[in-house]
Amino acid sequence: MMSLLLSQAALAGNEFVLNGMKYTILDETSVSVEKLHSNDTKRKGKLVIPQSVKHDGKTYIVTKVDSWGFFGNEGVTEIQFPPTLTTIGMFAFCRTGISSLTLPEATLDIGSAAFENCQKLSSVKLPSQLTVLQDRVFQECTALEHIDLPQGITQIGGSAFSGSGLKEITLPENVSSLGGYCFAYSKNLESISLPENLTTLGNNVFAGCEALKAITLPEGVKKLGQEVFNYCPNLETLNLPASLEEIASSPFASCKKLKNINLPPGSKNFKLVDGVLYTFDMKHLIGAPINLNVGDFTVPETVEYIAPLAFYSNQSLTSLKMTSVKEIGQSAFNNCYNLATLDLGNSIIYISKHAFYSCRSLTEITLPKSLKETGFGSFDFCTGLKQVYLFDPFASNEEYFNNVLFDFCDSGLRFTITAEDGKKRTIGYGDLYDYKARFRRYHDNIREIPDGKDIRILE
Repeated sequence: MMSLLLSQAALAGNEFVLNGMKYTILDETSVSVEKLHSNDTKRKGKLVIPQSVKHDGKTYIVTKVDSWGFFGNEGVTEIQFPPTLTTIGMFAFCRTGISSLTLPEATLDIGSAAFENCQKLSSVKLPSQLTVLQDRVFQECTALEHIDLPQGITQIGGSAFSGSGLKEITLPENVSSLGGYCFAYSKNLESISLPENLTTLGNNVFAGCEALKAITLPEGVKKLGQEVFNYCPNLETLNLPASLEEIASSPFASCKKLKNINLPPGSKNFKLVDGVLYTFDMKHLIGAPINLNVGDFTVPETVEYIAPLAFYSNQSLTSLKMTSVKEIGQSAFNNCYNLATLDLGNSIIYISKHAFYSCRSLTEITLPKSLKETGFGSFDFCTGLKQVYLFDPFASNEEYFNNVLFDFCDSGLRFTITAEDGKKRTIGYGDLYDYKARFRRYHDNIREIPDGKDIRILE
């Protein structure tokens, strides 16, 4: 008996070729299948995957298509699956030329990107007992305008339908989470019905959905990932639920037509004040619609943190005043072309990467004593900037105060620096430490770094 078991175990992993396809023995009764050579993309027409095959006098059931099994076979226009198939590996039919897909009821394990970039695929029928759609499974299926999802689906993975041709979709009631970029860049998506059991939306779930005009998040949703609706240029109405507990940064950046953000009065975690979204305690400013008329804006005294992309490209913002803000997130005021007056207050500690990038109307700013660190290019392309006032020891810290902080600013820019003893000195743009040259030398494999410091560019 022991020798028989050893013999059967030894068979597992063995390969054989039959009718131009390669089979791998999985166990004593089943095999997986794939194309004969990894670079074989010449197969055309109908692909028939048999239910069983014979080898060395033994019959094996075909239960699996290997990962990358028929990847790139663009000439394959139709696939006949056996009812015994339980598993399709990742990328198995990616970039094939199929126009319709009907999977056997037994196929409940479908790998990531299994049908990615099947650009002619317009009709899909999934197994009724399927519970999970893996990452990227139908990404870039541009002809897929409609799909009926099985009611047992509970989870839809990241980028599952990213870049697809979907126009509308109704999600099954048991779906509890949507992975990052799930429907991102599906440019034709006009309507989506979200289930009551949904609790989590990952990063960028609907980013780039250009046709989406309105969306209502059901009660029960607790978490929104970063940039969930970033660049939905036609989104006009966003209805948020009272159940929300967490909103990551910039949920609606670059939504040029967004007019109505609605938050029910029962919300205990967030607050809308004059169209600007805050945490309920008013310590975090999350963001404002890009076309909100803010004019001369004073940040409430309770706010300590301004989230990334909070006012990204808001052209109505003309002046900004803050008193208690300690940190400004990445690109928070990026491309605010008309921002002419900036008062950072005396509490700011950290200004993040590209926070005031291309604020072209700024002519004069004061970096207060409280400032300790800045991110890469915080004031890049502030082309109208003529005068900066700042203090030591920040001004003596070449890691933060250098020509990268004010990259592409006016060459006539002047810096007035107040030392700890009260004495002032003035330097020009050309006097700034040349961090870019240092960075270039580092990448040219010159090992001697000035001052013995390592290169570090803050994110």
